Amino acid sequence: MRYVRLLTLTIVSLWTLLATAQLAAANIDKLEKRTDELIEASGHDLHIKQIPLALQQAARQQSGPASAFVRPLMSAMGKVFDPDTMMNTFRTDLRDRLDMETLIGAMKWYRSDNGQAITNAQRAILQPEVMAQVAGTLLKQDLNISAQREKMIRQLAENTKANAIALDLMVSMQAAFMAGLSSLIAPNQALDYQSLYQSFDQQKQSMKSQLEQQLVLQQGILLRQLPDSTLQEFLAFSQTEVGQKLFLAIHASLNHTIQQTALSIPKTMSANAP
Repeated sequence: MRYVRLLTLTIVSLWTLLATAQLAAANIDKLEKRTDELIEASGHDLHIKQIPLALQQAARQQSGPASAFVRPLMSAMGKVFDPDTMMNTFRTDLRDRLDMETLIGAMKWYRSDNGQAITNAQRAILQPEVMAQVAGTLLKQDLNISAQREKMIRQLAENTKANAIALDLMVSMQAAFMAGLSSLIAPNQALDYQSLYQSFDQQKQSMKSQLEQQLVLQQGILLRQLPDSTLQEFLAFSQTEVGQKLFLAIHASLNHTIQQTALSIPKTMSANAP
């Protein structure tokens, strides 16, 4: 009887473990689905999609003696920063940082009329004519908007972590570029990406004001067709508990994604070195 009882307990325990595993898998599936829906609805895939485009454009613009090194490096970086690969990393990391309550609350806002208006305005950055307008505004450093609207845009950039994301992206790309260039020029004496990242990270505050101003100019163009009331609603959402959790998680996941991707730049350049 003792053996029968032990066998029964073992079977029950196995069933319990199986049920728990199945429940956990189902929860992960739900989180993955909600995370994918949120990324699409909020437009946060734009950060990732713009990186290879910017690198490809930079590669085409290179000229002079340095282009012999810089152009192949920029081209290689454009391939390494593959948007599909980065999206997989970003999606998985963001899923692990957000709980279902935050996902549902964020989706509720982004599916609202104001939420959709904000996302549609941000997605316009991928249109060539809008990119040209932004580039022209950045070159002139001039944007004709009211002081109240500029204040809202600056506050939004702070609340949504756009300023911090831009700074971290700049640091990651600088470190990746220098690590890749050193691997291309002197494969046996290549500089370490993580050491370079730490060095540039200590200097990023000197670029903070300039990047913040560039974001104001960029957002001033992208959001120019939206009324102040829509920006005010977005600002109110960014100050809620759900909004704060969301933007902290997005900042962390984007930074993780870019750094993980950048780590492969030196290896790629060393493999392709003559």
